[in-house]
Amino acid sequence: MEIPEFDPGESAFDRPGAYAVIPNDRGELLIVKIGPPPLEWYLPGGGVEGNESVEDALRREVKEETGLEVEVVRELGKANQRFYVEELGGHVHKLGTFFECRVTGGEMGSEEKDCEPAWARVDDVRPALFEFQRWAVERFFRL
Repeated sequence: MEIPEFDPGESAFDRPGAYAVIPNDRGELLIVKIGPPPLEWYLPGGGVEGNESVEDALRREVKEETGLEVEVVRELGKANQRFYVEELGGHVHKLGTFFECRVTGGEMGSEEKDCEPAWARVDDVRPALFEFQRWAVERFFRL
């Protein structure tokens, strides 16, 4: 599929979201593999719904995608990225707030179809992520 270039004059659907950088004691990060093969890797998280706070959206999305409960350690910052969504026939402007989190409970597993949580080595994770998520992983290691 050829992805149309983003024209700065074109409108894009704004989608605020919250995403988690969750390390373990083996130096791995929690990621979710989404979709039928070939799977794409993402940081756990997703869109803010209605009047939900960013932190509440983060906890809900992480629980839905990984089965795990988390607490926020610190905010890592905000980043955004535009990308084409075929189903929408247009570009989406993801407005991401990123947090370092730690697991406090739950059992690994996903409530969502075609979503598989896994621990992965940082060097494997970095190149597989969207650019704005890769920024958050880099920022996690710099702070």
